[in-house]
Amino acid sequence: MISVLATWIGDHLEAFVGMVTLVLSVGGYLLSLWLRRKRVTYRVHLDTAIGVAPHDTDMIDVRLTNRDETVDEPSLALVRIMNTGSTSIKVTDVPRDAPLTLRFPGRTVVDAQIIEVADGVRSMIGKDWPETGTAELALPRIPLNRRDRMKVLVLLSGKPGGVDCTGFVTDGKIVRDTTRGNGPSRRSLVLGGVAFTLVGASIALLLNPLGSASSAQVDCVSGDVVITGSSAFAPVMRDVLAAYTQACPDAEVRVEGRGASTGCASWTPRAATTPSSASGGWRWRTTPWPGSRT
Repeated sequence: MISVLATWIGDHLEAFVGMVTLVLSVGGYLLSLWLRRKRVTYRVHLDTAIGVAPHDTDMIDVRLTNRDETVDEPSLALVRIMNTGSTSIKVTDVPRDAPLTLRFPGRTVVDAQIIEVADGVRSMIGKDWPETGTAELALPRIPLNRRDRMKVLVLLSGKPGGVDCTGFVTDGKIVRDTTRGNGPSRRSLVLGGVAFTLVGASIALLLNPLGSASSAQVDCVSGDVVITGSSAFAPVMRDVLAAYTQACPDAEVRVEGRGASTGCASWTPRAATTPSSASGGWRWRTTPWPGSRT
């Protein structure tokens, strides 16, 4: 069985390489889907200070208040949380002691609202949310089906200094979304292009192996051949004979472009002898090629 398989691989090497490449490409794609079964991505849409210009004026005094309390150095952050994995995320996938948490280094959370969430999920948000007064905002534990998302608008005190998201998802991970717009990321485009190229090349090798044209058997006859004919066709004949002598190195062929009349006069094979041990085949002295007059 092994010897038969080895013989088949040797005879169909290009097709075997194409099959292996195709299997690896499809397997890699399926593995990537498995690895990203549960994945939460967060994207910062907005992170900016709230102020009035010009700042250095005594003519007006503008203050921002929240629940009758003045907010010093107010800023706003808008963050989108989205399930970009291949399976749903249940409430039990996010432990109580490690929920998804937005972190705002150097700032204090004053208030927050969930301005976008899937239908039927808003009622699952507790009335005591959000917990404010620190640099972190723990998000409510809600289920996220595939492509489900929620947007959180956060009012903070302090100058903007970045947004981060931490937490734990069972058999999953949390990734920052750095794509532009709503299209696929540059990494996804590159990997998709490479995978598409590999699959296309594999299918091409399976349908038409590289060596199929060159692997045709050539009946080689060793010996000496002199071909005479029109000088106009001599370059073409030299190219043909170069390919033949490359496939049959024991053959010696010479081209003599001495005119079509000479080629026609030499049409009848002369001095044909039986194969000898030196030549190993018939010895033909002259033969015309296409273009010779008859």
